[in-house]
Amino acid sequence: MNKTEFLKQAMTKFKAYAEGVTNGVDYKSEMNFIYSKELILRVYISLEDGKALFCHRWCTVEPIEDKQELIDQCLEVIKKDVADGDLTAIDELLNFIPEKYLKGFLPEKF
Repeated sequence: MNKTEFLKQAMTKFKAYAEGVTNGVDYKSEMNFIYSKELILRVYISLEDGKALFCHRWCTVEPIEDKQELIDQCLEVIKKDVADGDLTAIDELLNFIPEKYLKGFLPEKF
């Protein structure tokens, strides 16, 4: 199936879903549809002047192995920084992480 046909089917499914939603109950503002292992279609609703506009964008999928390799490299640098007593870069990285994930990382009795 080509991307145009895939987009039409995805938008039809998302619109059907959105029309059946009760405001505030089981609502999703976006859905992802897998086109291939390298490409997904993200369909979402944008509210403008009280009207729902159905939008989309194509997103490439980053291979997990590549990201894990990058994470491993970062961990090595973090270990070195901690051993050297330099927490500046780690502090900057942590500022990008949402608060709920930082709290979830901490032990309960911390």
